Formats: sequence, C-alpha cells, structure tokens
Amino acid sequence: MAGASVVSKAAVVEFDGDVHGSIKHALELIRNINDPNTTERPVVIKVGILDHRTKTHSTVSVVEAIVNGFNKAPQIFIAESDNYKGTVLERLQT
Repeated sequence: MAGASVVSKAAVVEFDGDVHGSIKHALELIRNINDPNTTERPVVIKVGILDHRTKTHSTVSVVEAIVNGFNKAPQIFIAESDNYKGTVLERLQT
C-alpha cells in the first residue's frame, strides 16, 4: 500500500447494558462514514476496552459481538497490547 492514505475510523456510543446492541449501533455509525464490513479487506479488532470507572476490560461477549459485526471480512485478527495495567499475558491471567 505504498503511497496509500489510511484514515482511522471510530464511534463512541453510550452503553446501556446491551452488548450486542451497543456494538451494532457503533458499527452502524462507522458504516455511515465508510462501510468497514466488506469482502475487500481484513479487519483488526483491538479489544482493550477499559471502563475507567469500573476497571472492567472486554469480555468474550463483547469481542464476539464485534467479530459478528464483520461477517463479510475475509480475515479477522484480534489484537491486544501491553499497557499501564501490565502485560497482555498478566491481564489475561486475571
């Protein structure tokens, strides 16, 4: 992709307790910008969702809802990284 311009897209939605509904709404907002659910490119999902008030990290149901939102993608990669809370492996242990 030499010379290609890459623009990140994001959506922020209020979480009302419905994981699948909130993820669906966020994806709808992003699609209005440019549909990310396409057969033309793979998707990378960074799952480090952190609520600073409750210190709650992503759950399997949140990741599953995100993955299910990209049912056309030829490949889906799940990514995580070390952060101020510790290494990925340490955080997966808790």
